[in-house]
Amino acid sequence: MIMKKQIILSGLMLAALVGTASATIEVVNQDWSVGQTIADNSSSGLTVSQNFTGLADTISEVDVRLNISGGYNGDLYGYLTYNGQTVVLLNHVAGGSLSAYGSSASGFGVGTLGTDTGRSESITLSDLGGSGAIHDVGGSPVAVGNYTPDSGSSGAFATAFNGANPNGTWTLFLADLSAGNQSTLVSWGLDISVVPEPITYALGIFAGLLGLSAMGSRLRKLRA
Repeated sequence: MIMKKQIILSGLMLAALVGTASATIEVVNQDWSVGQTIADNSSSGLTVSQNFTGLADTISEVDVRLNISGGYNGDLYGYLTYNGQTVVLLNHVAGGSLSAYGSSASGFGVGTLGTDTGRSESITLSDLGGSGAIHDVGGSPVAVGNYTPDSGSSGAFATAFNGANPNGTWTLFLADLSAGNQSTLVSWGLDISVVPEPITYALGIFAGLLGLSAMGSRLRKLRA
């Protein structure tokens, strides 16, 4: 009877854990200095990659930071690729359409970061772009701020990456598709919010409780 009660209690704990484990969020912030030029008027572009290992199981949010100097912002096309999914980050910003060459402004990520002195100046691209859509920014270098990516759709990162395992290779591609001044990727970074897979942790605890129940039952039989 005691063991049955323990199993019932364990099952209730499993249900509770499945419902609450996802509240544990880990945010991994990483920046990388690059300092490489983006070939002018060339579709070959610049490709940089970074690998993550040992993170929790499920992506809940992705933000990308870019610090680009020089060149013409409207010449640039870029995207982030992971796990077979791609999100367009820059697509000829301030152009008349998502494929027309746009702003002659130079640079992404200018201004000050206030108390956030541990990072280089950069723009942040995320689904929660409080500074508006990056595609609509033109006429001057793009200041530090949080913008939605130039993908032409809302919730681009959530649609592409949320629910995936974050461990693996993340690739940034940037190309300058029109002749003129040359851009340099100064640095880039990722903020990846991850949560444990609730059922994984819950089942582990449940199995442990069942094991303890079985051990207790064997001890009682030995004492009888």
